[in-house]
Amino acid sequence: MIFKSSYGNIYYEVYGPEDAPSIVFIHGLASDNKMFHKQVEEFAKDYKIIILNLPGHGKSFKTEKYFDFQTPAKCILELLDDLNISKTNIAGTSLGGFISQYIAYKYPERIHSIAVDGCIPLHLEIKKSVKVLAKFYSIFIRITPIVITKFVTKKLLIKSKESQKFFQRAFSRTNKKNLILLSEGIKREILRGIDSPIEQKTLVAHGEYEISLIKNMCEEWKNTQNNVEYIKFPKVGHLAVIENPEIYNKAVKEFFDRHNS
Repeated sequence: MIFKSSYGNIYYEVYGPEDAPSIVFIHGLASDNKMFHKQVEEFAKDYKIIILNLPGHGKSFKTEKYFDFQTPAKCILELLDDLNISKTNIAGTSLGGFISQYIAYKYPERIHSIAVDGCIPLHLEIKKSVKVLAKFYSIFIRITPIVITKFVTKKLLIKSKESQKFFQRAFSRTNKKNLILLSEGIKREILRGIDSPIEQKTLVAHGEYEISLIKNMCEEWKNTQNNVEYIKFPKVGHLAVIENPEIYNKAVKEFFDRHNS
């Protein structure tokens, strides 16, 4: 279905009981709603599920501007208003995890709880060494052919054959210009961060084979916030939703069940 937001058209799908608590699933960079096709059946038994394409992705509107967190946040809230949902839960993977945090921070009255995986906390200070790497990445992505960019990204983040296939399909629809607008915009937003931790109940997760930066900062997040529950998905990398949907579904659904009863 298409929702006409004030920014442009947003593609979305809805599953599950009409009067059940809701969960918005937010996908990662260069992906789309199909990232969560292995979550829909399980979660839609007890929840109203909304899966969508972020701006600049899939069937949603494209932009000539650098990606920012405010635009998808407002699009999602406008969609929720159209669906008569005043308060929701969010599950975000990778880029979706950052946007989940942003929405929970900026619009706390609209968010009940969030589950994020494959991302770092936006409220914690980022080390200088990481900022230097971020600047290097900006240069790398601009001067490197997109084929090499995709190859390096896949080697760093993607572990299983199934998730590699998904990654290949998703990135095949992304050209270099769009990838620069998305990646550079996301980098700027991550470095800008948020001023304080989010207050909602939060499940923080990552794969056992996730990159060290994400693993270390997620553990710091867990150790410094009382509202955080933490889980490490065994034998998966960056995309637990695809690499081991059974363990992802069980952990995340149990978290939402605890905080929506």
